[in-house]
Amino acid sequence: MAQRFHVAGNTVFDLRLEQWPDRANHGAAAPDPDRWTQTNVVLAENPPIPMLGGCGAATAYALGRLSHGLHRIDLNTRLGADLFGGLAHHWLLHAGVETLTPPEPAVATSTHVIHAEGAGRRSAFYRGQRVDWHRSLQGLAPDWFVAAGYGLVEAADAEQLADVCAQLAKKGARIVVDPGPWFAQAATADQMAPLWPHVDLLIGTDAELAPYADGSATPRDLLQLGVGAVVVKQGADGASWANAQQDGHTQANRVDAAYSVGAGDTFNARLVFGLARGDELSDAVRAAVGLATRVVAEERGVFGAFGDQPAVEGLDSQF
Repeated sequence: MAQRFHVAGNTVFDLRLEQWPDRANHGAAAPDPDRWTQTNVVLAENPPIPMLGGCGAATAYALGRLSHGLHRIDLNTRLGADLFGGLAHHWLLHAGVETLTPPEPAVATSTHVIHAEGAGRRSAFYRGQRVDWHRSLQGLAPDWFVAAGYGLVEAADAEQLADVCAQLAKKGARIVVDPGPWFAQAATADQMAPLWPHVDLLIGTDAELAPYADGSATPRDLLQLGVGAVVVKQGADGASWANAQQDGHTQANRVDAAYSVGAGDTFNARLVFGLARGDELSDAVRAAVGLATRVVAEERGVFGAFGDQPAVEGLDSQF
């Protein structure tokens, strides 16, 4: 049966640059305005790679690709009517995702430029615009509401998100929240407390969730917040989970890769997709770990989960 998924979170355009280690000046003896200088960076053979970054939009993209057009996927986000926003919007539409509003003029899209040097990386991050959580109350209530924290959240966002989740829960929506590291940095545990009773599924890493349970990140302890179920993402170690009936752990197959951006967002999408079709929590976590592992192995963000190449055909001429 077709279902309606609604994701709220930001959209990040990533540009990954893989550079040669220790070849910043490409052998130049001295700075020269017409040649390579000490300030130049030489890229490796791989060209720059554009992709969706780690964000709510990546979860929506993955849900769209998993749904194959069967389900409705809505996204409450902020996109600029710039080149990066146009590309991201095109990718989302290509996956079957409908944004609540089109790219906005005079708005700059959140952009992340990544310089990858083997296992290390340096980043430049423009954080973009704030997401209006209450915009998710417009239109028909979804079957599943997925909220993702992001870098611009403030303490007030905790109260706003709690209100949105409460209203959607009353309308029958299943509520999923991944606060990321951002909410713990902006709001206290007491400020977050009103949100938890409305949450059917809480997702996050050990470090992201521990501040809400007196430093403990075990799923059983986190259940005491009042949420229905908890899944703790543990990277290369897999994921642990618990609900009122049982708990467990799923081990991941380790892969030799250094770029994990998008793995957590893809994990969230596959987890919610499995639960929506009636899978047991343990089975949904197992499938989510597997798809997230593929993202890490492919090193192309959420696109790697589906063997996708970033589509650019059909873009409006303004982009």
